[in-house]
Amino acid sequence: MSSSSLSEPASGARSGFRGLRIVYLAIGVFGAMCGLGLLVEGAGESGVRLAIRATARTTGLLFAVVFCTSALRRRWPGPATRWLLRNRRYLGLSAAVSHAYHLMFILALVAMGRIGDTPMATIVGGSWGFVLLGAMAATSNDASQRSLRKNWRRLHLLGMWTVWIIFAVSYLPAAPTSAIAGAMSFVLLLSLGLRVWPNRLHARS
Repeated sequence: MSSSSLSEPASGARSGFRGLRIVYLAIGVFGAMCGLGLLVEGAGESGVRLAIRATARTTGLLFAVVFCTSALRRRWPGPATRWLLRNRRYLGLSAAVSHAYHLMFILALVAMGRIGDTPMATIVGGSWGFVLLGAMAATSNDASQRSLRKNWRRLHLLGMWTVWIIFAVSYLPAAPTSAIAGAMSFVLLLSLGLRVWPNRLHARS
């Protein structure tokens, strides 16, 4: 896979559901999802925590797809993987949209004074993940890629692997006791396997 899953332009997709339409849909769908959670659970701590959990999962799922898109395209070329490759920049931006909602509700929890006894390692690691994901989203355009050159590749490579590790550390330990954590762990490990496996096959050929 190339250094970043947020880098591929969608200029080759001439029709259909593509490009910024994906991001606009993400804004609407994730916003509605959070709104529904608040409607069901209320606008207090319970509703905010539900929105935090939901947006963490939607970010993780989108990120996992983006993480292994190039590997999927190399291993199984076809219309579906071609669409994924052409639109991975926008899928990555949609993951950033989900995580922006996630951050918004974390800040709401902080404002409520309900953040609890969150370990410092979690705060530092999560904050670093937000910074890297934000930096990748902000530089997911051709102008930034041309301007940053090799540093653009380094940033996105660091960001992709760091964010994957943060999600893995968040979900893998809870996998034996939580069905949702187990499912997310499976998705993350599958994305890792898909990303590495085709590269090894390619290296042998």
